[in-house]
Amino acid sequence: MRLTVSILVLAATGLLSGCHALREDTCFDKQPYHGAQPGTPLHAVDGLAPPNNKNALKIPDNVAPAPNRTAAQGCLDKPPSFVVEKAKPAAAK
Repeated sequence: MRLTVSILVLAATGLLSGCHALREDTCFDKQPYHGAQPGTPLHAVDGLAPPNNKNALKIPDNVAPAPNRTAAQGCLDKPPSFVVEKAKPAAAK
């Protein structure tokens, strides 16, 4: 009975952990949204009221490219580490 429970716990742990260790960082690859182009605004067919485009999302025209991040800086979509390194004592003079 204990062996069965142990096997089930190990299997559940493996399934819940997923394949995180096998996954590669893809934040440095070109993403599909990088090539977004503005589309034509919506037009209503005859007999319907036109849509309210007042708050429509617009892609800005002249946007400076974001600076490239290094692997040491990590991806912006990953949370920062909550581990704070302790300060090293100053060297004695």
